[in-house]
Amino acid sequence: MRKSGIEVVGDIPWGSHLCLFYEARADLMGVAASYLKAGLEGNELCVWVVSPDISQKDALAALAPAVPDLETHLRTHRLQVVPHSQVYFTGKTLDPEHVLHWWQNRLDEVSQRGFEGLRVLGDTAWLERKDRDTFAGCEEAASEGMVGKQVLALCAYPLDKCNPSDVFDVVQTHGICVVKRGKTWHFQTAADLAHL
Repeated sequence: MRKSGIEVVGDIPWGSHLCLFYEARADLMGVAASYLKAGLEGNELCVWVVSPDISQKDALAALAPAVPDLETHLRTHRLQVVPHSQVYFTGKTLDPEHVLHWWQNRLDEVSQRGFEGLRVLGDTAWLERKDRDTFAGCEEAASEGMVGKQVLALCAYPLDKCNPSDVFDVVQTHGICVVKRGKTWHFQTAADLAHL
């Protein structure tokens, strides 16, 4: 079991693929800081895949109050903040093969550098309607590929860019769903939500 860093979720097993629905950017930044801090404390390689509306400077400003020795983690590449285009795209095309290759390279880095595992946070605010089906396939492949591996992934979805069908599809692909209602974070497993 690994510390998720998300209070309402608690400890989670390797191979967990979580989704987070957020309304305010500040909510995403707060969860990101605690989630990645827990990974760094657990000797994990931590990667934050940011969307264009969050600069590396914004991401680091959110992490700085929560993560001691932030500069050291960045310098040693224990913590990496990368643009979404580096992970998901070849040129201007969403490329599932490129995504799988990126994931494999990170897993190789984990084993070569002696980390306990890999922790990834990906923000999908960049996702356009035309790419949703292709991206859903990437998410399904990620869920299947994480089974039995020392990896955790948290995929963040802005609610203002999701219709009800999108929410249903995202929940079905992820094992745990985290959402803020009012001022309180809640979580459900996909199995629980399937019975609603």
